Amino acid sequence: MFNSKNLSLALAFPLLLIGCGNEDASSPVVAESAPVVDKTKELVDFSVDLKEDPIEQIDTINDSIELLEVETPPVAEAVLTGTFIYDVDYKTPKGVAPLEVSFVVSDNVITEVSLNGEHSQQTSNQYQKLVESELGELIIGKNYMEVSALPSKVAGSSLTPTAFNQALAQLQAEA
Repeated sequence: MFNSKNLSLALAFPLLLIGCGNEDASSPVVAESAPVVDKTKELVDFSVDLKEDPIEQIDTINDSIELLEVETPPVAEAVLTGTFIYDVDYKTPKGVAPLEVSFVVSDNVITEVSLNGEHSQQTSNQYQKLVESELGELIIGKNYMEVSALPSKVAGSSLTPTAFNQALAQLQAEA
């Protein structure tokens, strides 16, 4: 891969050769390179006078090219802060159970999480509370983008973690 100094030297060298062998010393020979675009999108014209010191001219051109190089600014990482509530449903043996999953995020870190489900089956409500009690240990204090999906079984429940994982995926899509 070429760096800008090698590239400009490679472009300027053939131009220097054009003037070699010119017997008429009374008329200056000037070879022009292609225009270069600077940061302000204005054209800059670089000319090489073959009667002058070619190395000095190439150094000047290289210095100008270095000034024209544009650095790409780093992409700022999005910071997520706020309360995010997602409604998900999951199937149970007794029917569909709704679940509201609430995340409180501060500077990309999950600080609180709660599950609120009002299913007619007491068993579903109990499992939701058991899973909620385990969430503090599993995700509180972690970056929301680095939190993995819950295991297939948490606190004896396999259906509630599946629903929670749906809400977590929605939160992670906020990025």
